[in-house]
Amino acid sequence: MSGENKGNALSRLEELLEYDCNVFIDALLEQFKVGRNGRDDVMLQMRVPVCKARRFDSKIILTADLGGTWLRTARHSWLVPDHYRCGHAEVLFDWIVARLSEHISRQQEVLVALAFSYPMRQADALDGLIVDMGKGYALNFVGSGKSIAGLFNDACVRLGSSLRLAAVVNDSIVALLDPVKHPAISLVMGTGCNCSFSDFCNEGQVIATNVELSLFGRGIMPATSFDRSLDLESSRPGFQTFEQFVACRHLVRLSQLALVAAGLNSEAIALNVDTFVQHIAHQTDIVANVCMLFARRAARILAAAMLCVHDLQGNESGAIIACSGSFFGRSQRFLQLCQEELDALYTHRGRSNAPRYEFRSEQELHRGLESLAAAVS
Repeated sequence: MSGENKGNALSRLEELLEYDCNVFIDALLEQFKVGRNGRDDVMLQMRVPVCKARRFDSKIILTADLGGTWLRTARHSWLVPDHYRCGHAEVLFDWIVARLSEHISRQQEVLVALAFSYPMRQADALDGLIVDMGKGYALNFVGSGKSIAGLFNDACVRLGSSLRLAAVVNDSIVALLDPVKHPAISLVMGTGCNCSFSDFCNEGQVIATNVELSLFGRGIMPATSFDRSLDLESSRPGFQTFEQFVACRHLVRLSQLALVAAGLNSEAIALNVDTFVQHIAHQTDIVANVCMLFARRAARILAAAMLCVHDLQGNESGAIIACSGSFFGRSQRFLQLCQEELDALYTHRGRSNAPRYEFRSEQELHRGLESLAAAVS
């Protein structure tokens, strides 16, 4: 492809990705309000204690995170095998408990604080009922039902493990547990995406709302032919619409589709998550420019969501958005894009209180989980 043709292709793609931001924000905020008042799979509220700096006592606490792809502790990680994602939930939890038990002593009870990357209905951090699991999971629930505490602790009994589940929260809520900074909003960008926010404090408790951001956006997203093709390729078309516009793995696929449409098939085949991150960090050719266009649109869409969450929360002052997840962890440039687009959006709407994105490492998140387990056990 000649330089002129490449330039024309990029101009057409840039024009295709333009949309009316104000119309989108109004529609998304309306969906958020409807979700808060009329749905049971989004805007999931729970009480969590206001966590203080971690206290050390006789309790042994293990923190763990079940994400879209990995099971992680502060020191170890295991790729979740595909065959555990389908079938009986008890089989999956037997595998989880077996992995977590590999590096502990069986002589003393170990309390587990679990970050769970899927929707749950829960009143507090002691247990949660699984609502629906995306990201390739299709589990059957029998025996222990959908209770995470039941599934986990029953597996401990079957395997003779000294583990006991002390606390479970959605992974997006974990960043709100920071015992020092107490951020008002959290945003997770990993295999999927999600955010949470704290509503108010009362008697040492925070009312945390798990937005389940990926489940919003149906019928209002600025979809192109590439987005529609991506949706049709998915295992559940129409499910987790918002996520398809912002998650890294989907941005890779969108970039591939755009490159193929421009006649750059070999470049599309060579693109993956690692090279996508490299391309948006160092724009050197048409492939990098295509990746950047989709990355910037994603940052703009996330900015709209954060503005809506900020308004829903009713916090007029500037807020901290605690960011976590593999996409933010691997791409400082994407985190910068998100801040640039958020600042630009607030300026465009005549506001000066734009929240600030702050990255949280896995170690910081595990410390928050430890504080939670110590507080509730």
